[in-house]
Parts: sequence; structure tokens; C-alpha cells
Amino acid sequence: MFALALAAGSIDECKADESDAAAWNPQNVPRFDNPTRATFREKVLRTSTPAVISGHLSRWPALAWDDEKLLSECGERLLAPDCDEEALSVHDSDARGRWVSMIKLAQSDRVRTLSDLLALIRTSVPGEGEEFEMRELGSERHRSVHPSALYLHDKPIDVLCPRLLDALRVPAYFPVDMLRQPGAQWARSYRHGCNASHGLGSKFNNVGHPSLFLGREGTRSGLHADGHSASFWMAVLRGKKRFRLVSPSDAYSFKPLDCKARRKKHPGEYCSKFNASLFDDVAVPDAVTIWEANVSAGEFIFIPERWAHEVVNLEESLAVSYNFVDDNNLVGHLQWLLFHLFHRDPDWQAASKSKEWRKFYTLLCSYLLDHSSGRFPMLTLYDFANSEKSVAPITWSQFMARNTPEGDPKYDAKRYEKEFYEEMRRPPFASPKDVERIVKEGMLPEILLAAREDLKGYEGKRLRVA
Repeated sequence: MFALALAAGSIDECKADESDAAAWNPQNVPRFDNPTRATFREKVLRTSTPAVISGHLSRWPALAWDDEKLLSECGERLLAPDCDEEALSVHDSDARGRWVSMIKLAQSDRVRTLSDLLALIRTSVPGEGEEFEMRELGSERHRSVHPSALYLHDKPIDVLCPRLLDALRVPAYFPVDMLRQPGAQWARSYRHGCNASHGLGSKFNNVGHPSLFLGREGTRSGLHADGHSASFWMAVLRGKKRFRLVSPSDAYSFKPLDCKARRKKHPGEYCSKFNASLFDDVAVPDAVTIWEANVSAGEFIFIPERWAHEVVNLEESLAVSYNFVDDNNLVGHLQWLLFHLFHRDPDWQAASKSKEWRKFYTLLCSYLLDHSSGRFPMLTLYDFANSEKSVAPITWSQFMARNTPEGDPKYDAKRYEKEFYEEMRRPPFASPKDVERIVKEGMLPEILLAAREDLKGYEGKRLRVA
């Protein structure tokens, strides 16, 4: 039995008071009130700067997701169906070697459905009442947890409650997601194993994002940077969250666990796991800048690729998040894939036997093959250059129809998969080293050339792979 003292704590433990603010000297994240696409691109995307946006979500149907709505639509939905075992998470300061310093928990008899979780959030008081046991995901160990510490963290909505997707909108500033555009479905399905055969997933396949976050005040996640060199936005639907962030170059000052010391390294490598906290640890070098933002209901925050961040719920909060790759971070994403495929593990042949390695390799080959045939990228920010004054959000269905092959009525998934895996058995795809060389010498320079002048599209010669 492992006891876990995780009663979420009082909010004062997580909030920074005035003296803390002076000691940390935080830099406020820039704020904008419903800017045009052109303004957002010029001041945020091009400078790779985090930003908080207000005034943009006012017409989102999802803002009406109160308890009554959630219970009527999703109350009896299982938090952990058979195809996605993770139910809930709790933050543990002693688990900083784990992703986001979280202990992931399997479903228990005490909390099986979203209705059970909401009832616990409403009735539990930190430090009072009984704890109960939940099994740690991936092991037979059980931990004692207090109900107030439970956090529905980054749960795919297409698993938890697909009907909620109809109420979602995508901010107008992020109309493109190249992670969804490759034709190889298996490579895109990296978040969970649920699909239509389980009665779950969406018609656009099991994409994993957008995801839902629900927790009472004091729940939190640890310092981390998101994978795939992806950027993300998070919209707060109710409550308030505090974000603290550090830039990729400053992240070396916070005891990174998965990147080398500050020196010349592979361009796809960056720090994503840390043995430090921006809320608990106060030893910050003078040259390092801590960025801070409070994000309230009706606002969203944008965090660029590779920025490390840590979040605490200042109030009970409900939020939706989406990770993506577009023109601005596509090169970094491809470099990240190359690093994880060929340089993270010196013995890449041994690594190639893992499921994760094969999925990343399939994704890279899908990019390459689709690029050579003119199918990738199927949508870029250049396609929206004539509507840069528009700030109208996009429905979830519109967004996915534009960014996935499934949105094309001529797309035949079975035919594509058959042809794709036939190509994978031929040169150059049969040789991972040849694929790495072609991407580095052909595809990446072409994309860099196309992106050299701001958003001029991908008009160069298509890469020849055979």
C-alpha cells in the first residue's frame, strides 16, 4: 500500500502573494482583445510569444457547459472505457520524473462516471473526510487519494463524450493542423485506442484532441513542455487558471530530465520533463524570465511550441485544449520526429522494435509520401491570407473536414492504407536511414524555402522520392 498525501491543499499554497511576485519578478503574458488574424500573426505567431485572448469565445456554445448540461449529455459516460484505461490523475510533488508530475489512476468503484466525479468535486473538502484507494495505471499498486485532489486531466473528448464536440469551436487564429493531414490513420491515432468499433471516437477517427480538463481549486499539473514540438491553445469555459511559463532557452535552468546541457545539440531536441516547479521552487537565475498569466472563463491562452509551462486551478475550472502543428512549427515538428527516431536512442535499430518508434516512423513516411504526391500539406495558413481580418471561430466539424483526408469525399481510406504499406516495403521507405537523409536533404530545405517569405505557400517543386 502506498499512501499519497495529495489533498489538493488550500488555494493559498498555490497562489503567489505580493511578496512572491516581487521575488519571482514575473513577466505578464501579453493580452489581446479579439485581435484580427493579421495582428495575431504579426505580434504572436511570428515572434513565438505566448498570449491570452479575450472577447473571442463569446459565441461558443461550450460556454454553457454547466453541471446540468454535462450530466444530461455525459453523466453516465465511463471515465475509463476498456479502450482507454486512464480515468483520472493526481498531482504529486514527489513524482517530478513522471510526465506533468502526475500519478495516472485507473477507474475505481467510487468514481466510474463523470457524474461520480462531479459529485465528489461538489461534496469533498480538502483535508476533511476519508481517502479511498485507486489503482495506479500500469501497475497493481494502489494509492490512497483524497477526492478533492482528483483531476480529469487532458481527457480526449471523443472518448469521454463525443456529443460535446458539436458545441466546440476552433479559434480563428488556428485554422490549420498538419498533424491531422497525413493519410496514414494509424500514425495519426497516437492518443488512444478507441474508435468506432468501441462506439467511441469521432467520424474523423480517434484524434485524441481536443481534450477536457476538470478539477477543483488547488488541482494542478507539473512543469512540462508538450511533445511533437506542437503548439496549443486552451480555452477556459468556467473558473480561473494560473499559468507560469519559461521559454525553451530558459528551460535549462529548471533541472531538465530529458535534454542535454546547454550546448549545440540536435535541432529536434528540447526539454520537456523537469525536476522543478515554477510554483514551489524560488531559486530563479537573474537572467531567466518567468512568464505568468491568469486565464478566466471566456478567455483562451496560446502557448508556442517547446515552451515549458505549469498550471494551477485558482478556482474550480473546466477547460478545453488542442495541440496542433501549422506552418509556423512544421519544421520544428519534423526535426522532433527525426530526433526521436534516429538520435534520442543511439541504437535506433533496437528502438525500431518499439510500438512508439514504429508509429513515429509511419507518421514521418506518411508526410513524405503525401508530400511527394502533392497531398501534403493539404491546407496551410496561406490559404487564409485573404481573410486575415476575420475573427469568426470555426466549428469543430468544419475544422476537421478541412484538415483530415476524411473531409475529402474522394478519399478512400482502405485504398490509401493498402497503397501506403505497399510503398513502405519499397525503397526508400524500407530503409529508415534513407528516409532520414531524404527528409533532411530534400523535404526540410524545401519547406524552409517556401516559408522563408512569410506564408507564401508551398509552391516549390514537389519532392521526388523514387
